[in-house]
Amino acid sequence: MSFRQLLIGLLLAASSCLAQGASTDAGLVQARLVVDADQIQADDSFDIAVLLDMAPNWHTYWVEGGDAGMPTSVHWSLPDGFVAGELRWPGPHRYTEAGDVTVFGYADQVALFARVQTPATLPDTIRIGANVSWLVCADICIPGDTTLTWSYISGRPLPRTDVLAKFRALLPSPLTT
Repeated sequence: MSFRQLLIGLLLAASSCLAQGASTDAGLVQARLVVDADQIQADDSFDIAVLLDMAPNWHTYWVEGGDAGMPTSVHWSLPDGFVAGELRWPGPHRYTEAGDVTVFGYADQVALFARVQTPATLPDTIRIGANVSWLVCADICIPGDTTLTWSYISGRPLPRTDVLAKFRALLPSPLTT
């Protein structure tokens, strides 16, 4: 067993003890779904993001957490014919944790994006759900999770929000050949 595997195991065991019998992190992370579109249209696509707000001095992890940590996971519940792409992660920050452990993640706030393809015919009401889980850390690590929902009546305009713009700018650009 490598040092990294041992450390991750110890962190997870400690986290499980801290959150024994609880499925949330006592409010250290607030999560919500945000759609970045003017309107949802048939045979089109739009971005949806899981927006995480962390308590001061706490952080969650990037898709590649570094020497320790676990990335946030999102499991979508979509209407028939809708397809969500893989999560797109903004560039992370680098942190050094106790024991000189280097990790990559996010403090304060982050948006994790997915591109959703719509079918040729939309239902009257679109309901999207997401089961989201994360590991939030400061001096200790605590697992958290929630189930989010978002509903939309087809054909109606969506309110515009600028909250995702700063995170969209941090998404890696596709590689070109």
